[in-house]
Amino acid sequence: MTVVADSTSDSESESENETKNVTSEFGVEYTVRFDSERNKLHIYSSNPKDGYRNEGFKIKVDGYMNTYESLNLSANETWSDSFNITRNIDVQRDEHTVRFYPTGEETIEFNFTRDIDPSNTSEVPAPRITSVEVANGTPYGRETSVVRVTVENPAEQLYGTKLMVHTLETDHNRRADATAPPGGETTVQVPIEEPQGAMVAGEVRLYDNNLSDTDHGFDQREFVGEADGDTQVMNRTYEPARDPYGKKPGYVYENESMEAVVEDANESEPTPMEHVITGVGVLVFVLAVWWYRR
Repeated sequence: MTVVADSTSDSESESENETKNVTSEFGVEYTVRFDSERNKLHIYSSNPKDGYRNEGFKIKVDGYMNTYESLNLSANETWSDSFNITRNIDVQRDEHTVRFYPTGEETIEFNFTRDIDPSNTSEVPAPRITSVEVANGTPYGRETSVVRVTVENPAEQLYGTKLMVHTLETDHNRRADATAPPGGETTVQVPIEEPQGAMVAGEVRLYDNNLSDTDHGFDQREFVGEADGDTQVMNRTYEPARDPYGKKPGYVYENESMEAVVEDANESEPTPMEHVITGVGVLVFVLAVWWYRR
């Protein structure tokens, strides 16, 4: 296999347009041009040999498969196509690699640098929280409120994401299995300390490994709601939080306006003792009517 790097034109920097020429194991010639500004790999191939050449190539971006293509080229036939790599770029890296694998043992490689904020990227897709809902649940056989969170991963890259939930009554609760597959979604249920039917306010953070590092944060939502009712969800910029498993005290969720909403809602609901008192009053009234009519 022969690999030759072409210089770029004066109007194009090497980092934006870099071209390499490759001859595969079976004699097919490739010219591969990487346009890092547009996140595209342009492939031009030709068969200068007599007879057909059946082979293929693949493209990997930051270690994840982008494309596998099979070619069947007759003598002197040419072929070309372009491939967008945006969905494969790993938003948690600064140094990125695009590898082109023609038939044979060696590869050609393009490297570029891009600092991406995982929680604030419109160009490169990254995992996101798409739904938060307060519901009733019985995790581990215990009746309590739960927070159902849906995570979507629109990227063609796998991220091992976790969820951390803080509420007014819950110091923290983590779910480590909140990983959505590439191009898919997952919904997880996070138990909290609030009783079933209570009004709940809190925050949900989607992150990878380090809760207290902005570079590991993907998304954050604040919410308030109750089971069998609406849950209001607000988009928030990811804010690092102290890890509850460290030596220092962990992050505590506080929001005075949310506290007022929750207190008003929960005070308007009869407590279990109020239900008992009401039931006793009804029973006394029924007995009094029965005694009067004897």
